[in-house]
Amino acid sequence: MAKRACLFIDELTNRSYMRALDTCPEIGTRGELVFAMITPAELSQIKTIPDLFGLDLDLFGYFVLYFILLFLGGYFTGLIARKLGR
Repeated sequence: MAKRACLFIDELTNRSYMRALDTCPEIGTRGELVFAMITPAELSQIKTIPDLFGLDLDLFGYFVLYFILLFLGGYFTGLIARKLGR
């Protein structure tokens, strides 16, 4: 079994240290916070997973911009129609 790098952070003394363990515990023996460090292979695997909706951020930005412009266009069209109706 491959060893995993575990980062232990003690909040009381502001010290941190790393250990190579088979599995990282959730809490250290002295109450430290423990974080499992991921490998570059795991990071690239995580990056390939699409988000919940498969949302493309560029297209989402255009979508938001479209509705802002649609709202502003309707607002100003309403103002013009109101002014012409008087």
